[in-house]
Amino acid sequence: MCEQKISYTLRLNELMSFTRLSPCLLCATCQCLVDKQRIGLAKRCSICQIFCEDEVCVDCLYWKKIIGRDIRHHSCYYYSDFFSEWLERFKRQGDYVLGQLFAKEIAYTIERLKPDIVIPIPSSTEHYQRRGFNQVVVMLAFASIGYQELIGIKQTQQGAQGSKSKQERLNAEMPFFLEKNSKELLINRSVLLVDDVYTTGKTLHEAARLIIPYAKTIETFSLCR
Repeated sequence: MCEQKISYTLRLNELMSFTRLSPCLLCATCQCLVDKQRIGLAKRCSICQIFCEDEVCVDCLYWKKIIGRDIRHHSCYYYSDFFSEWLERFKRQGDYVLGQLFAKEIAYTIERLKPDIVIPIPSSTEHYQRRGFNQVVVMLAFASIGYQELIGIKQTQQGAQGSKSKQERLNAEMPFFLEKNSKELLINRSVLLVDDVYTTGKTLHEAARLIIPYAKTIETFSLCR
């Protein structure tokens, strides 16, 4: 991220293990910034993991009223300036290789949840054409997590979510639809919806609304929240 050179001393037990080694992708300074944002257990909403004095935050109470049920969310980190810069370069500038930075954390969390189906949130046509990839799909691919693209998005002129206020995001239309033959694949399955960042919850909850009539259970995941 900071382009500082990373030096690593190979230990003898690593050399003799004859297993594939995972290189360090972050320097000590950047890793420290990431570790500080790791989500802990204290003072967080039991549903979406946001810092919260109450057991359930106001946003989750709002979404339960809209959706009719709690949709439990899982994240690895709280959003910060570091993740803002990472997203700017990866998502908006199209630096594809940055999608591998958090592959271990993503793989560990999703494998622990054991969903039957993992569904990435789709990119709009405009964003996909500009950067050339869906950032959520890239993150899952680097983490070696299998996924099915069962949700599509109609082409609209919405603008980037990151440039909108919280109220504008809540009011924005989310033109998602289920791809052909998706309903049969979802029946009685545990589903995990995946996005890069959880802000208001609008995107993931609107996607969940499509799946609720068919899936056995629905949970959501994002790297940051």
